[in-house]
Amino acid sequence: MSRPYPVRWCGLMLPILALFAFIYSFPLLAPPPSTEQLPSAELINHSLERCRTLDAAVVSAPFSLSSKSDVRRRELSDIRSAVQVQDISPTNSRQYDGFTLLALWKKCRSLPDAQCGDMNYLHTSWVILDHKGKVVVAREPPTPPKLPPKNPVFRRGMALKFVNATYVMGLLGSAWEPPFEPYHTFFWNIQTGAVTVYPVHSHHDIDYNPNTQTFLTLEIVNQARTRRPYATYDIVRHVDTTGKEVSPPWNGSALFDYISRYETQLRLAWRFCISNSGRQECKDKTHMNTVIWDWDHDVFYLNSRHLDTFYKVQFSTGRILWGVGRVGHMKLFENGQQVKKIVHHAHQLSMLGDNRFLLFDNGVNHSSYVVVHVNESHQTAVVEFRWLVAENTYQPAMGGVMRIPGGNYVGALGFGAYLVEFRNVRPTKATIYEITPDKREVSRISLRTSDKFDWLFYRAERFYTSPLIAAPHKVVCEGGSCPLLSIEVWNSFYCTHTTVGQLFLILPPSNRLLLAPTAIRFAPFWNPTPIDLALPSLPPGTHRLQLVVQNSDGQTGVHDLHSHSTHSSQHNNVSHNDVAFALSPLWPCL
Repeated sequence: MSRPYPVRWCGLMLPILALFAFIYSFPLLAPPPSTEQLPSAELINHSLERCRTLDAAVVSAPFSLSSKSDVRRRELSDIRSAVQVQDISPTNSRQYDGFTLLALWKKCRSLPDAQCGDMNYLHTSWVILDHKGKVVVAREPPTPPKLPPKNPVFRRGMALKFVNATYVMGLLGSAWEPPFEPYHTFFWNIQTGAVTVYPVHSHHDIDYNPNTQTFLTLEIVNQARTRRPYATYDIVRHVDTTGKEVSPPWNGSALFDYISRYETQLRLAWRFCISNSGRQECKDKTHMNTVIWDWDHDVFYLNSRHLDTFYKVQFSTGRILWGVGRVGHMKLFENGQQVKKIVHHAHQLSMLGDNRFLLFDNGVNHSSYVVVHVNESHQTAVVEFRWLVAENTYQPAMGGVMRIPGGNYVGALGFGAYLVEFRNVRPTKATIYEITPDKREVSRISLRTSDKFDWLFYRAERFYTSPLIAAPHKVVCEGGSCPLLSIEVWNSFYCTHTTVGQLFLILPPSNRLLLAPTAIRFAPFWNPTPIDLALPSLPPGTHRLQLVVQNSDGQTGVHDLHSHSTHSSQHNNVSHNDVAFALSPLWPCL
């Protein structure tokens, strides 16, 4: 007997509904954030007219982080109890404005057993700390689709980096070995708390072009041995938000072509390897852990942990342009002497501008922060700066360092738990060190251990909730004219590309606009953006002015400036008929 129609209909609908449930459980509807283009002067003026009507109270409303902390109460208590801050030699006020972002991994302290291996964690969380060590945000990372939530290792965050002032990008996954299904890319809006996960797989690091909404990813490829030894290498893929390839991948075998160009110099260095765990490093020959995409110049940069070298690669052709390190052709110098290598198993390559690069050098027995200047014309690389961390804080794995506004360096020494792979190294407290360019220690943020667990983190990112302004607080205007005011500004986050913003000069409390809004471009690599500002003449007396810098995400930095005028100009006085300007985030109005 045939079944009634409703039963057949249900039989068909159930798998269809299940399919839709699976699709919509994977949040792919919202595209990643895009980059605002610098608008024309006409567009800026038009946007000002539209934005003048907005609430003037916004001038004092700071950018706020999401206060959502959804980790369990016990876990949050453990994190709060672990954080220690030590101010050793404060240098400037910027130290007290910053926040620190890290993916914190909680791991059992006992020697590994069936329940406590290298890839078994007790808990993972995304944490934002203020300069006092207060936990501002603690988020429970999501579990990628198709994976059981039992092991928190699948929810740990790696390669945290800012896409813009509000979005953080990173990776969810376990280890670097295939298969790569556990890896997924996430975008976290630190202002709203929203997290979106994408089926884009990468290990250790990833980079994103918001103009094309595409990624550069790292993937390990294992192939059978051929006549070329060590056929296990990395591939760099160019993919969209669905994980589909946009252009052909860069194959790590391009290293063989590069080595063949410098056969005598590099062949022996390529064959050499050091192993701490059953010759694993000799099999995992390249182990790329950083990718930086400079799409403005058609290049990307790769750092190879196991080759102790970083490379510049032409994006359009895949050709390696140069290599700096043990398996690179450039001549290496440190302290006036030519050396064979300058780092050992380094992490977090970052760009400083003018062909200067910053790395965290894990070292053989001693870790350090290193700045390298590359001279492409002379084919040389010179170590310009090296700061050795304390000997008892050696980092055999992980680690990172970044330069922040003002020139200080913030380094992440996150190896704070026992790992079988480095069984001969006794871990110390996971610590973040800030130092000055003249190698004076500024502060430490540490995580104390307990009798039952230790802490790990891969990197740490410093950021701010508003653009920064370096300018004098007083200026004297004599004879009806004011001196040219030289200031420096920085955006609120590290970025490898120029970003846009606007500068204003206002007269509180009425917020009268004294100068027309000036479009600015924040320099990349957190270098200062110099601006020479011609101040208007004001009536005799002392006036409180405010320099206001706003980035494309609406974050606003304010700097108080006291102007003392001894003479009033007849032509440039600010009249009472000037329109009152209600400062507000302009860019959403464009």
